[in-house]
Amino acid sequence: MASLAKITHGCTQAILTTGTGDTLRLDADAQSNAQQLAKMESGSAIRINSLVTPRGGEFKIVLEDGTEVWLNAESRLKYPETFGDGDRHVSVEGEAYFKVAKNPQHPFYVETAGQRVRVVGTEFNVNVYPEAANVTTTLVKGSIALKPVNGNVGELMLTPGHQATFDKQARTATVKAVDTGIMTSWRNGKFVFENQTLGQIMLTLSRWYDFEYQFIDKSLATTEFMCSVPRYGEFSEVLQILEASGGIRFRQKGKKIIIARK
Repeated sequence: MASLAKITHGCTQAILTTGTGDTLRLDADAQSNAQQLAKMESGSAIRINSLVTPRGGEFKIVLEDGTEVWLNAESRLKYPETFGDGDRHVSVEGEAYFKVAKNPQHPFYVETAGQRVRVVGTEFNVNVYPEAANVTTTLVKGSIALKPVNGNVGELMLTPGHQATFDKQARTATVKAVDTGIMTSWRNGKFVFENQTLGQIMLTLSRWYDFEYQFIDKSLATTEFMCSVPRYGEFSEVLQILEASGGIRFRQKGKKIIIARK
């Protein structure tokens, strides 16, 4: 396998577009981020900010109410600078892990591709990438209620250790028990793939390591794998782990990975 030095794991980075139209580049330097944010003009009107992580990026933000949000690569969080006296509303695309500050008087709502999650105080993961047919919501702690946006159906209550899969087109949801450690492994420094196709695995890895890929044998994309790889490991090590799973080999051409059978 050729040298993979040009492909490296992601890092803490995001672009914040404020309600006034200003653009700030944020990184792992908390002091620098705070100084940039302090220079922003604030007004009486509630402004909506947009925080975006690029390919190869991740970011954690603490909202005005104390809610913590971790954004995975290629994700977007829209949130108000201040929540005011009413309910708390945000929206997300991509993948995010929420640790919501408890406030029963002001429920927290997360809107995702036609689904709305109602929260009082809890921890959960939402995966809502544009190309996926479903929105998956995994509850780690507490309780949440889900329903379609503008829908007339009742709320679906979720308890810890369960995942709701919302079909974007049919606007219906199913629930199953899951290992939340696997579903939220990205936030804890690992990628744990359980019964995922190689196509799904390569899509996830390409967001974080920022590379392109091509299957020489298209049937490989639908082959299921089970493995665990380090999120901050060398890319060559990640590919070696996948190759050890059997039947595949990788070849690098610039920032493109060619995938074939052994």
